[in-house]
Amino acid sequence: AIARDAVAIAVHPSNPISELTLEQVKQIYEGDITNWGEVGGKDARIVVISREEGSGTRDCFESKVTKEIKLDALFFDSNGAVKTKVESEADAIGFLSLGYVGSLKAVTLDGVDPSMENCQNGKYPILRRLYLLTREVPDGAVKEFTDFCRSDEGQQIAEAEGYIPLVK
Repeated sequence: AIARDAVAIAVHPSNPISELTLEQVKQIYEGDITNWGEVGGKDARIVVISREEGSGTRDCFESKVTKEIKLDALFFDSNGAVKTKVESEADAIGFLSLGYVGSLKAVTLDGVDPSMENCQNGKYPILRRLYLLTREVPDGAVKEFTDFCRSDEGQQIAEAEGYIPLVK
């Protein structure tokens, strides 16, 4: 492991929704909740944005929220593409790595916001570890690189990029 990542649930900044439950997010992605009015928002169809199959972000989302993403969701091949679509669609909801949220609004889940503190202490519910995988036990330059990634300096870089440093 070289860092941790939070998968944030994000909406357009103009969306009045700032908090959802994990169950509501599950129902939105499964197609049981289709209108923002059903979760306290305005009367508007929810535009569901998802990562593509095979995405690590999607794998984490599916393991923590639901494996049943509705077929009419819009699927994108990167966190950046999800961010761009949610930024351009006032009624959209999407999931993406916390470091990509930027100007979007990351909603609070079950009363827990995706702050660095809540991610470090494990309270935020959608977290994953990020790994570097090698074919063999690393040595030489590969070991030096993995050691650097896990060092204080490497962890500072990970945090600056929006990832959660490993707890030492």
